[in-house]
Amino acid sequence: RNRSRCLLSCSVMSPLYPSTRFATWCFSCRASLLDSSSATCSSQRGPVWPLGTPSSLLWAWSLERCAFSAVSYMFLLTTPAAVVQRYTMAWALVCISAGHLYRLLTDYGGYHMDFTTPLMILVQRVTLVGFAVHDGMARKSSELNDDQKTQKLSRIPSLLEYVSYTINYTMLAGPSWTFTEHLSYMEGRGGVPEAEGNMKSPSALYAIATKCASAVMFCVLYLGIPYSVQMVLDPELSIVERALLIEIVIMKLKFRYYFIWMLLDSINNTAGIGFNGYDDRGFPKWDQVSNIDPLVIETATSIRVYATQWNAATSRWLRRVCYQRVHEGFFLSPNLLTFVLSALWHGFYPGYYLTFLFYGFVNEASRRLRKLLRHHFQGSKATEVFYDVLTWFATRWLINLGGIPFFIMWPKTCLLYWSYFYYVPVLLVVLGTVCLPSSPHWTQTGSKAK
Repeated sequence: RNRSRCLLSCSVMSPLYPSTRFATWCFSCRASLLDSSSATCSSQRGPVWPLGTPSSLLWAWSLERCAFSAVSYMFLLTTPAAVVQRYTMAWALVCISAGHLYRLLTDYGGYHMDFTTPLMILVQRVTLVGFAVHDGMARKSSELNDDQKTQKLSRIPSLLEYVSYTINYTMLAGPSWTFTEHLSYMEGRGGVPEAEGNMKSPSALYAIATKCASAVMFCVLYLGIPYSVQMVLDPELSIVERALLIEIVIMKLKFRYYFIWMLLDSINNTAGIGFNGYDDRGFPKWDQVSNIDPLVIETATSIRVYATQWNAATSRWLRRVCYQRVHEGFFLSPNLLTFVLSALWHGFYPGYYLTFLFYGFVNEASRRLRKLLRHHFQGSKATEVFYDVLTWFATRWLINLGGIPFFIMWPKTCLLYWSYFYYVPVLLVVLGTVCLPSSPHWTQTGSKAK
């Protein structure tokens, strides 16, 4: 209870802190430091506030977050557990959609930090609670998977518990975590829901130091690369030159996200958040709320691994509230529906939807192709290595190729970008999804399946 009150008081008073003002200014200054990679028009950007961001604006954002959480909590109290997840999800999507529409009207093409950033984190948290209450109070245990059994809630959280979970300092930029993990941290179990009694978290000094050093390194790498997204649209480039430039630009953009997420992870570890038990060698793991593992991302051999490890907290949220909830016979596959929800959560720029729909088709086509071909490369170590290298290269190239529209945003410019490749990648992944069989015609031994 005392920890909940501390988190709540820190969050309510956060608009007064110089650090909050500085963080808001740093993200807002992306227009001058980071938006060189965006292909949008600078004349349409919103204001970039200095360090003296108006306190009235910060307080207004705080009140907006409190009102959103209050209405979400009212749904928990007044709505039957059998449908509470639908009401909370609908309310969350309506609010985040209104926020994104407001940005389209006031700052079209801009990419500044405003009230929608913490609202996106709050959307994850209130929907996670709604689904956890639904699983714990309206479904049988036999109907739940292992993760749902761990995260379910058999009672409605108290007001203090709910507010301390939804409105604390981590909502400013994330990442999000489940209410069960938050409650175990509050109860002194180190953030591990399965732990019994008090689990004292070990020192996080090593994890904090390594993550801070990694954040500084990625920041230096990002600032040291002079290329931007606009250069990809140069009509004088050949296909090979454009492909190489896309690799460099996407790598630069990934360094920016690596820097932000590693820094946020170290901040949470400093507060004691993120302890995830011990590994097989007895070393403490501080990765419970980690958003990124750069090594896994850079060596991913499938779009599925990439999608689950990139912005991992959001990937877990999408899996828990969408992917695992889609019933058989729905007109969209769980993969495509999950990517659509991800695009809606990010905003309404056409570039977002082009990127996530492309990734959805790539994921579906690669999954089917893997079932058809992978067993042919399992005969020897050499063929296995060749298959891994081939899939690594294909995954990396398709991810880079489809990621550019996310930063371009503008529909006309996105179509221009795809025209440089004659729309061949888009047609290939769509045809692969439509034409390849959903289940393989061949067994693992190579003979025809009956």
